[in-house]
Formats: sequence, C-alpha cells, structure tokens
Amino acid sequence: MNLLTKNACYIYIGLWMMYYLQQMLMISGIIAQSVFVVSIIISFYAFFQVNRYYKTGPFIKYLNIMLLILSIYGIIPIIGGWSLTGTSPMGWFNLVYLQRIYGSLLPIYVFYYYSLTRRINSDNLKYIYIVFIVFSILAFYQRYYFLSDLLDEKEVINNIGFYFVPLIPMLLLLKVKDYWKYLFVLINFAFILMSVKRGAILGGGVMIILFIIYQFKTSSWKRLAYMLCLSVIILLAVSYYAVSFYESSDILQLRVQQTLNGDSSGRDWMYSRYFSYFMDKTTALEFFIGNGANATWVLLGNYAHNDWLEFAINQGVLGIIMNVIFWTVLVWEWKHFVGLQKCRQAFGAMIVAYFLMSLHSMSIDMLPAAATLCIGYCLAMNEKAKMIKQVNSLKGKKLL
Repeated sequence: MNLLTKNACYIYIGLWMMYYLQQMLMISGIIAQSVFVVSIIISFYAFFQVNRYYKTGPFIKYLNIMLLILSIYGIIPIIGGWSLTGTSPMGWFNLVYLQRIYGSLLPIYVFYYYSLTRRINSDNLKYIYIVFIVFSILAFYQRYYFLSDLLDEKEVINNIGFYFVPLIPMLLLLKVKDYWKYLFVLINFAFILMSVKRGAILGGGVMIILFIIYQFKTSSWKRLAYMLCLSVIILLAVSYYAVSFYESSDILQLRVQQTLNGDSSGRDWMYSRYFSYFMDKTTALEFFIGNGANATWVLLGNYAHNDWLEFAINQGVLGIIMNVIFWTVLVWEWKHFVGLQKCRQAFGAMIVAYFLMSLHSMSIDMLPAAATLCIGYCLAMNEKAKMIKQVNSLKGKKLL
C-alpha cells in the first residue's frame, strides 16, 4: 500500500492517458468505462482531501461552488431522463455533460493535492513533462489516423493540437537546461502547426512570445546574450518550419486564405444564431437559469464553440455570471500571487491561453491534463509560499 500511495500521482496520470488513448490501446466498453470511473473516484478523493485538510485560496473555493452548480445541472437529466429543455431522446448522452465537466475540472484538485504533499515537485516535474509530451504526440497520431481513414484524406484538421498549447508555459516550471526548453518549444509548435487548428496556432504563438519574454525577465545580465541567441535561433527555426510546412501543405494554405478572407469556419453564423436564440427565443426563466445541460447540442445541434455562449444557452444569465467570476478570481489569484516568479509566470500564461480559447472554442470543460497539472501545481506553490510568509511574519513576535 505504501508503494501504491507513493506512486499514486503517476498511476492517476497513467489512467487518464489510458482513457484518452483507448483507440490506440484497443480498449473499449467496460474496460474504458472502468478506467474513467477509477480516475473520477481518485479525483473526488482529492477533492474532499483538499477541502477538508488543506488551506485553499479564492479560486479553489469558488471552483467548489461552480462545480456544485454544474453538477446539479448535469444530474437533472440523469435522474429524470430529461433536461430543462424537455425530454431528451439521447439517453446515454445525458452522462456526457458531467463526464466533460468532471474530467476537465476535478484534476485541478488532484494535482493541487499531490503538489502540496510533494508527490509532484520541482525534481520529478521534468519527467512528468516528458510523459505528457509523449502522450500528446501519441494522441495526435491516434486522432490523425482515425480522421485520415474516416475522411480518406492525407491532411486533416486535428483538435489534439490544443494539447500542446499548455506544454509551452509549463516549460517555465522545469529545472532543465535552457536549450532543452527551447527544443521543446519547437517540438510543441511543430505539432500545433501540423494540427492546422487556427485557435491552437494563435494560442501557441502567444505562448511562445510570453515564454521568451519571461525568459528574458528572469535572466541575469550575464545570461542575457545567451538567452538572446537562443531566442533568435528558436524564432528563426519556428519561422523556417512554418514557411516550409505552409509551402507543402494544401490544407494550411487553404486555412490561411480563409482567415485572410474573414472565413471563420461558420463561427460567425453559429455565434449569431446562438446569441439570437439566447436573446429572442428563451422564456424569462430560461433566460436567467438556462435551458439545461447539453442544451446547445439538444436545441441547436452542436456545442457553441464559445464558453460564453455555451453558458448562456445552458445556464442562462447565471452561467454568464459564473464564467465572469471564474476568470475574475483566476486573475485575482495571479495578481496576488506570492509564490515563485516562474510559477506566477506560468499561471499567468495559462490564464491568457485559456481565456483566448474561451472566445473561439471550449475551454472550461476541455482542459487537458497538462493544463490542470500546471494550474494545480502553481496554486499549491502559491499557498505554500503564503504559509511560509505567515510563519516568518510570526517569528520574533511575543505570543500573548
């Protein structure tokens, strides 16, 4: 049992990777479901441990409230076979809402807990990073071959490109040589570019810029020339690869042309339609509390691909307020961060990445494991720094 407890973090990460690589590993049915259930049980265990025994900041406290509200929305169609929008004929689909929410948000508690208990620390974080990057590459090709066979196309748009975005700011936390960090930046951006997902390319590009800026800010004058050389080399390498890939990729050329022509892959039409539905076709009750879990899919045939519209349709004004508070509290945590500078920088970069994603895609219910680890670890390091600061402030004071 001691060995199991000692390696609980690696087991947890491995279970999630098994679940998302089930096609490649050829597991399905009861096995895949069991892996998911065990992962969620571990997640809830960490949730209760964190809230019962450990000090938490404003974000974790608010996340508790948000999860409770979203759980109520997700449980309604499961226990009643219906949603706030009426009877849903999709049966099993009623479970998907909670699966997405729990699979995205609960791991934050797990990684927060493992970071506070030192199962995740600055020494083993670099090895966990290697595992994440290998997993992301495997998931990328799993998705690629699935879509390639399905569409009978050599070039496809691959959503797994989003998995590589949080791996760039996570590099700020690693205790490795700078040239390794820059090499990983190049690898991550290569897969982001190959995914041909414009949102991922935008997010990845912004993360690279922030990464380089932060590297300069934390460098001494003696290392400045060295960092400048590395930055120039990586920017030239990224530019060269991007141009080469663009010249050889018909689909990337098409996507660039679509972007220049203002083609948003139907998002303008979709957003207008969803906003119009929210404003004009909801009753007073639906306007304020929403149409229920998965309402975007049930009523309009697809997810909103925008967190703000997704909350508006599903949870109404209540959902929009929840989302505003979610981002406000995250920014508050960053602004009042007292932990290590590299943790503050990584945490801030994650906020920027996923806020951008919330405007053109889904972020809150689609956080990859690397993102939740980075968030959970940074929050835990901040709480540790607060406790140390509090203890130091008490030293030398006479107790009454």
